[in-house]
Amino acid sequence: MKKFGLLFIILLLILTACGTSENAENQEATEKNETTEESTNAAKEEREITEEDEKFTKMLLDKDYDGVIAESVSLKTDSQKNFYYLASALRKYEEIQTKDYVDATTSDINYKDMVTDYNVVAQYLGRASYVPEELAEDIDRVKSEAEEKAAEYQAELDKQAENQ
Repeated sequence: MKKFGLLFIILLLILTACGTSENAENQEATEKNETTEESTNAAKEEREITEEDEKFTKMLLDKDYDGVIAESVSLKTDSQKNFYYLASALRKYEEIQTKDYVDATTSDINYKDMVTDYNVVAQYLGRASYVPEELAEDIDRVKSEAEEKAAEYQAELDKQAENQ
């Protein structure tokens, strides 16, 4: 049992480390894409609302994130892509709110996982090229909070690395 637990922790650390370096690379790419954000915003305003958009919007308003993900996972249309990203981000954000980031054995806070999780939320929301008006305010709030928290916890993580 101890071997399984140790193996699980090592695997988790490896996956977290790989995800963090990938997130850093994606964050740099996101910064480059900010210059094209204005053109993306213009495209958002010109988009026609489809039945699929309305259906997914209603599902998101009802907080049926898993349902949206299941129906849009094929990513065949732009609508499916957008709503897949939105639902995935909101589901992850909800998960973060209930997740315990304190290591039970050492009582240390796991800032690395916190940074990774908040970066995932921000990146998913950054990929969505269309946000329904009904959700725009909430999505903006979640995105800005995720970016702020990721930066805050990354600073704490950097400070801990300096102290070691």
